[in-house]
Amino acid sequence: MKRSLKIWLIAALVLVAIGMIVFLAAFAVLDFDFGRLDTMNYETNIYEVEENFDKISVNVKTEDVLFKLSEDGKCKVECYEREKVKHDVTVDGKELKIKTDDTRKWWDHISLFSFKSSKITVYLPNEEYLSLNVKAHTGKIDVSKDFTFGDLDISVNTSDVTVRASVTDGARIKSDTGKVTLEDISLGSADISCDTGNINIKNVKVSEKLAAEVNTGKIKLSDVICKDLDAQSDTGDIDLERVIAEGKFNISADTGDVKFDKCDAAEIYVETDTGDVRGTLNSDKIFFTKTDTGKIDVPKTTSGGRCEIETDTGDIKITVN
Repeated sequence: MKRSLKIWLIAALVLVAIGMIVFLAAFAVLDFDFGRLDTMNYETNIYEVEENFDKISVNVKTEDVLFKLSEDGKCKVECYEREKVKHDVTVDGKELKIKTDDTRKWWDHISLFSFKSSKITVYLPNEEYLSLNVKAHTGKIDVSKDFTFGDLDISVNTSDVTVRASVTDGARIKSDTGKVTLEDISLGSADISCDTGNINIKNVKVSEKLAAEVNTGKIKLSDVICKDLDAQSDTGDIDLERVIAEGKFNISADTGDVKFDKCDAAEIYVETDTGDVRGTLNSDKIFFTKTDTGKIDVPKTTSGGRCEIETDTGDIKITVN
C-alpha cells in the first residue's frame, strides 16, 4: 500500500514538473507578455463634446480614468474600450456625464478573460469647474494639477486615487482597498477614508478641517498646514512630518503607532491602545499623559497649549525642539 502511494506521489510530481515546463515554454514564446493571451477585442474611440458644461460626473466599472487639460481648447473623451463595453458621453444641462455601457451577456463574462485595462482620458478645455464626481470599482483615478474644482467627490472600491487638483470647497474621497494620494494642492476641507488602503498627503494646505481615517492601512502626512486635523486608525500607523494645525490635533489609533516629526498645533489630543506615541513638537506644551503598562518620557514644561496623550500598553516619548 505504501509502495503504491509512493508511486502515485512521484507520478504526480512528474506531471506537475512537466506542466510547469510547458507553461514556461509557452510564455517564453510570447516573451512573457500576458497581454497576448487576452481574448477580448479592444478599440480606441474618441467622443467629442461641443456643449458647454461646468460640472463633471463619471460612473464607470474597471476603467482607469485620467483628467488632463486639453491642448487645443476642445473637450474630448478618449476611450480605450472593449468591444461590448462602450461608454456614453453626454451633456445633461450643464453637466458632462460619462458612464459605462456594458452590453455583454452573462456568457461573455465566462468565455472571455482579459489582462488589459480599459482607459478613459478626459481632455477638459477649462481649468476651473464647479464640481467633479467620480464613482468607480477597480480602475485608477488620476486628476492632474491643471484644474481647480469647487467640490470634489470620489468613491471607489479597489481603485488607487491620485489628486493634484485644488478644491476650493470640500474634497471627499472614499476607497475600500485602494491607495489615496493628495499632492501639492490647496483644499477648503478634506474628508479622506480608506479601509485597507493607505492615505498619503504631501505638501497640502487645508483652510478648514482635514479628516483622515483608515482601518488597516497607514496614514502619512508631510508638509501639511490645516486648521484642524482629525486622524483615526485601527491597526495602521499614523505618521506626521512637519504638520501644522492652527487649532487641534485629534488623533486616535488602536494598535498603530503615532509619530510626530517637527509638528505643532494649539492643542493636541492623542489616544491609542497598544500603539506607541513618539516624536518631536515645535513648541512647549502642558502635558497630561497616562499609560497603564507603558513608559512615559515628556518635557516638564509649564507653559504652552494643552497636550493630552493616553495609551494602554504603549510608550509615550515626546521632545520639543
